[in-house]
Amino acid sequence: MNMQESFRKKKNESLSLKKAWGFWEHVKSEFLKIQWTEGEEVRVYAQIVVVATFLLGMGIYAADVCIRQMLDLFEGVFRALFG
Repeated sequence: MNMQESFRKKKNESLSLKKAWGFWEHVKSEFLKIQWTEGEEVRVYAQIVVVATFLLGMGIYAADVCIRQMLDLFEGVFRALFG
């Protein structure tokens, strides 16, 4: 490799590093523009999710119990009629 090729290679490496540094600087500036959610707001939303999940689970359980009772009733009527 002659001196001119070596110089070009170093110059290209230098440009690559400058591009990479510029990219990370841009990423950093974009992160600074983000409006992060406050901790209290996150806690409130977490509580809402937990309560809603619990209520939905209880609703599914109640529906399951009702369906099971109805099926037991139908089974009792069927056995009484057809032995």
